[in-house]
Amino acid sequence: YTRRNFREIPGLRGAPADRILAMEAVSAVLPFRVNNYVVDQLIDWQALPDDPIWHLVFPQEEMLEPDDFAKCEGEHGRPDCLLVDERNLADLEDDGGPPVPVVALTGRHGVTGADSRIVGALRRPVGIHALYRVLQQVLEETPRSVPRVPTHIPATCSRDGSRWSATVLMLSENGCLLRTPAPLILGSRLELSFALPRAGNLEFESEVAYQLVPDVGLIFDAVSPDARRCIGEFVTEALTGF
Repeated sequence: YTRRNFREIPGLRGAPADRILAMEAVSAVLPFRVNNYVVDQLIDWQALPDDPIWHLVFPQEEMLEPDDFAKCEGEHGRPDCLLVDERNLADLEDDGGPPVPVVALTGRHGVTGADSRIVGALRRPVGIHALYRVLQQVLEETPRSVPRVPTHIPATCSRDGSRWSATVLMLSENGCLLRTPAPLILGSRLELSFALPRAGNLEFESEVAYQLVPDVGLIFDAVSPDARRCIGEFVTEALTGF
């Protein structure tokens, strides 16, 4: 059983409407699946809502913060974004509304962009900082961390003796969003160089931290004070016009 058909579970027949609505709201954010063995053998349906296996397996209102639950409930359980393991993408259900953006948890090769719902990807196991960056890009018009600006800066990538051209689409002191014709594996490393006005050419050791389809997010390693200052001045000027 999944969100699509959990109402068919015999033990839920006659359940209070608010319990069913809460399950629908929470399961839109935290997709779930339960098999017949658990439903038929492990849950004491007469003991609801106190049965421990029920609380462990089924979506519960308290799994979300009160404000988040109220928002999901008010919007009929439609979240702003879903974080889904790529192996469970087939379990996502179409509720007839606009597609909900999906950030996929993947292996090292990332995603191909064939699934239009997927707007980003992170390599398993995901780090909290990389997850934060992706969710900021997807959900926030004005991210609240290090200032960054949209750009269109020609860049050069190099790795293992190969060099190719790319474009920096977003830049901050900590990293950038890069568009490159060469596929890059999540967690891989490369050298990136580009030029800024009045700063000249800058070079960075970088790691591929995430995907924002069709682009990739790079984190700069050990940024020197001079390079950080140059990027900071460029970002400030772009944001303020001064």
